[in-house]
Amino acid sequence: MTAVSSLDRTQRHSFDWSVFSNPVVIINVTLICFLVVGFTYYIAGVNAVASGEYSISVERAKIAKLTESQSFLTIEKSATEDPTAAMAFAQAQHLVEAKDIVYVFENNDVALQK
Repeated sequence: MTAVSSLDRTQRHSFDWSVFSNPVVIINVTLICFLVVGFTYYIAGVNAVASGEYSISVERAKIAKLTESQSFLTIEKSATEDPTAAMAFAQAQHLVEAKDIVYVFENNDVALQK
């Protein structure tokens, strides 16, 4: 019994490499390797597309926020540059009316001496 049991132990732990001489096994192992590589490539591609779409959506959100801010600033600017609003402010502050007020705002150095 001892001779048989020692033989069983060696058979359990050894691997028969002769299975790789069969062409079907070689083809199956090769196909499995191709599938693993293809699946890895697919996952990397999907992640790249998802990452690109996320960054595009973030940039679109920034553009929407900046457009809203620009609209608000344009409205605020048009309210401050309105000649009638400037006239009302001047009258409320008892200021003297200035002619061609738009010229004064467009040319910053009107009051500078030469």
